[in-house]
Amino acid sequence: MDTLSEVSHTRANQVARTLVVHYDKTPGARERILRRLQGYSPPPEGGLRTGVTREPEITPMVISALTILALPWLSRPLQIALTGANIASTIGRGTETLIREGIKVEVLDALAIGLSAARGELYTANLTDFLLSLGHFL
Repeated sequence: MDTLSEVSHTRANQVARTLVVHYDKTPGARERILRRLQGYSPPPEGGLRTGVTREPEITPMVISALTILALPWLSRPLQIALTGANIASTIGRGTETLIREGIKVEVLDALAIGLSAARGELYTANLTDFLLSLGHFL
């Protein structure tokens, strides 16, 4: 597809299904751009990805619930180890999001859970992780 000289920059958000077009406000430019966009049809399924949808998983929620139930019967070092193993995926997801996309919800979730665990509030960290897993499942 050839370009329009009036268009200086575009930004697409596949998840939100939006397109922002920056263009020179010359007479008729808007109409030419809209006419060009009218003929657009999205690529077939194998083309651009329009967001990743996953089936809800119950496993993370069950693991968090079992961790919470097991904590009272474990020694403190085992509680810390089990909590670390349980929250590792949330911390990892938050770290990866921070590096790739900046501060998003996943980063704040990881921060809340990580700070609770670092302060020794293991039940709080595990319960927060459980509630996040429940939210993702629902």
